[in-house]
Amino acid sequence: MVHWDRKAYRRRLFLQILILLSLLVAVSLAFLHKQNGFDQDAKTLVVLSKEIIPLKEVSGMVSFLDHGKPEIAFIGDSKSSIYLKVEDKEYSFKDLLIDRFSLCQSDEFDECSKAIKKLSKNWEGLAIDGQQRFFAIQEHSQSVVVLNRAVDKIEHALHFNFARAFSDAVAKGSKKIKKNTLGEGLILLKQGHMIVSKEAFPVAFVEFGPEGDQALGLNAETVLGETEAFLLDEASFHINFVPLATWVLAAHGKCDISDLALDEDRSLLALSEDCLTIQRYPVLVPGQDAKATDVYVIPGEVRSPEALVVRGKEWLVGSDVSKQKQYNFYRLGLQTGLR
Repeated sequence: MVHWDRKAYRRRLFLQILILLSLLVAVSLAFLHKQNGFDQDAKTLVVLSKEIIPLKEVSGMVSFLDHGKPEIAFIGDSKSSIYLKVEDKEYSFKDLLIDRFSLCQSDEFDECSKAIKKLSKNWEGLAIDGQQRFFAIQEHSQSVVVLNRAVDKIEHALHFNFARAFSDAVAKGSKKIKKNTLGEGLILLKQGHMIVSKEAFPVAFVEFGPEGDQALGLNAETVLGETEAFLLDEASFHINFVPLATWVLAAHGKCDISDLALDEDRSLLALSEDCLTIQRYPVLVPGQDAKATDVYVIPGEVRSPEALVVRGKEWLVGSDVSKQKQYNFYRLGLQTGLR
């Protein structure tokens, strides 16, 4: 008489389900890459280490040298503060925002509470210039707040408008372009220009700068140097930028853009939370299509990747998870390093 081993059966069934799910994930990623124009072979990143950063919903990061030592600054989606990892200190700029921009000076009543919450959240990207000024991008207001290194002064507010970059879509009544899928990444260029990524509808890169300027595009020569100050009209607090060049990746693409970074070759990297990928663009040339030369696949255990920094051969990814006890900072790498 043959006895049915229920435990062995369950183990085999569980293994078969895992294999099937892995195949489905692989096929789905391949399909998404092809749908978004990435026909080349993707490279897989692996987790080298992971940590818990004491900042919820990490959505932006920047790496810089602080007195000659490497430092990483983090910003979170729902909190007006910048956390420095090596220093292990969190700098809040919420009171600065209220003092500078809000008629509501107290959140004790409902309407002012709502207004202050709106004013102080939705931070989606972070950059730094050679004067160690932080540039924090707020998605819904389409603005960049420029803070000094001590995070005790707002020096400028830079304003851009995607509607001017996609005026045809707006004129045709497109509602999706006005949704809160706006600025999700920021790269500083020379001559006071900047590249801002639009998250979706459409997925795009837009170069913004002073009105009357010609687009620079992005390459190793136009990216702001680590010791260079971002060029601004120091006499003006509110500074308006206009779109100078646009690179649309997909009108309704499956892969969003969650952050931008530069690799060691000064090539542009675009992080996609939806597709768990990083695409590399060596150059952006005004008037020409943006062409990705490499695609890197992020391990599935990295949940909600929304922040990216590349430092040497390491890919540093921040996770937009809301629980404080979840891993939200990952060090990734390739066995052969970056090519």
